[in-house]
Amino acid sequence: MNRALKRRQQKLANSRSSRSGHAVDPHAPVMAQAAEHYRTGNGSAAVAACRSILAKDPDHAHANHLLGIIAMQQKNFDQAIGHLTRATAAMPEDAAMLTHLGTALSYAGRLDAAMESLKAALQVDPDFIDACNNMAALCMRRNDPRGAISHYQKALAINDRVAEVHANLANALLATGQVDDAISHYRSALAIRPRFPEAEYGLGQALRDNGDMAEAVAHYTIALDQNRNHANAMASLAFVTDELEESMHSRIRNTHKLAAAGSEERKLLSFALGKHEERMGDFERAAELFTEGNAIHRASLTFSAEDTAAQLRRIATIFDRDFLAAHSGFGVSTAAPIFIVGMPRSGTTLVEQILASHPQVSGGGELTHFPATVFAALKRLDPTGFPDAASKLGAADVQQIARDYLAALDATITATPYFTDKLPGNFLMVGMIRLVFPHARIIHCTRDARDTCLSMFKIFFPSGGHHFSYDLRELTEYHRNYTALMQHWKSLFGDDIIEANYETIVSDPEPAIRALLGQCGLDFDPRCLDFHATRRVVRTASAAQVRRPIYTSSIGAWKNYAPYLPGLAEAG
Repeated sequence: MNRALKRRQQKLANSRSSRSGHAVDPHAPVMAQAAEHYRTGNGSAAVAACRSILAKDPDHAHANHLLGIIAMQQKNFDQAIGHLTRATAAMPEDAAMLTHLGTALSYAGRLDAAMESLKAALQVDPDFIDACNNMAALCMRRNDPRGAISHYQKALAINDRVAEVHANLANALLATGQVDDAISHYRSALAIRPRFPEAEYGLGQALRDNGDMAEAVAHYTIALDQNRNHANAMASLAFVTDELEESMHSRIRNTHKLAAAGSEERKLLSFALGKHEERMGDFERAAELFTEGNAIHRASLTFSAEDTAAQLRRIATIFDRDFLAAHSGFGVSTAAPIFIVGMPRSGTTLVEQILASHPQVSGGGELTHFPATVFAALKRLDPTGFPDAASKLGAADVQQIARDYLAALDATITATPYFTDKLPGNFLMVGMIRLVFPHARIIHCTRDARDTCLSMFKIFFPSGGHHFSYDLRELTEYHRNYTALMQHWKSLFGDDIIEANYETIVSDPEPAIRALLGQCGLDFDPRCLDFHATRRVVRTASAAQVRRPIYTSSIGAWKNYAPYLPGLAEAG
């Protein structure tokens, strides 16, 4: 028994009602009955026993604690927070109560308050593994996987035989591109608990990112053997395999039919089933399914198309010729970064895979370091941040951004003369890229707007972002605003922005790839033609496609959907 558990049991033995004033809790026998009811699965009896205690002592810590746990399991988070707040007020140094309160606050979306409660739990008991694990989960919700890794590692240092912690750490490692380490921890989780469908699914995702498609499919299949209704595994199978067996198709169709309307499972299965119906040539049914999946996810988002359009116009207003003249010469001399920008699904992953196949180029993948570094630097100058605070940048600020960005990449980029930084959304940052790295290459990937929008509309992006893509009208409007901003950058920087057109590359690869390499200052290398054979981590929706030779079947795909998704034509 570890020290933390001993302390909690001793505290329970000596606990007192905050209102009764007795050295020994007079409600202890009823509380023990409530705990036994809960342990044996009789939740209603546990609730009744706790309520009988609260009728006499509303601030009873342990009764409120158990009611809070039960309410949280029933997804009644406001009620859970109420009970757990009373519990922690009565026993402010109980790590378990503080941890459960933090977890309920996190589920309710009150992330800052959740962070404070979990910090308090760890201050009370730094070795409380649940607090470490839940703090890590909160970091993941706050899009801080590196922070999560630290807390999961601490949890494993306390007890390395908890399968869930290994799997959760693997998820965080995968989110930061540490695929080999993620695979190791998924396998550790499965060694501890052989029947663990979430770890099987996660291992499949990691193997997919590593290019081991056959093995990835095998682990998705195991996950489905262990959990017949594993929606994520079904969706992943649908997107990494060219064909599904009829039995799997039937299973996806039946599970989709039974999934609750508007649920997460229904959403994932709508995308998966839509992909299969597309392969079968039923584009009308596929369109219905993609529309359903998108609508479910859009309902969960807070997104303003008007605010987003205004932001893009504001960027163009600030980064004009006068701004560039006033900040000329502020940047650094290195030409190492090759920034790849454009709309998602416009060929950015294909272009990066081609370049990363060159011996002088290291493939960085989807890096968020540049915008993160810029946003932090501008926030320090002015609370308005990006883009308005850019006018306050001095030469020293710009050079510090360059140093911070390059330092953040030291541990992840192979030592080659050049490296790719592929983040489609960096089209917003072209002005800052030119300011900080005036000699860096910027490649703008273009594709038929209708095919681009269709390709986005057919995919759910589990890593988040791209909130504009889940409503066809908002998606086509965003594409028009993106086009206008890219035209602005082109008017400022001309041919310094290298155009890489998807249709041109896949229709006649060799001359297009030779031209692209030449514009990047690279000699032709035949390995760039065989990019699909290059072994590297690819963590995007295109992970399966770039493992295959070039194909042209997706050119003009929008025409199949034109009768059923008439809004697509507005993107062109």
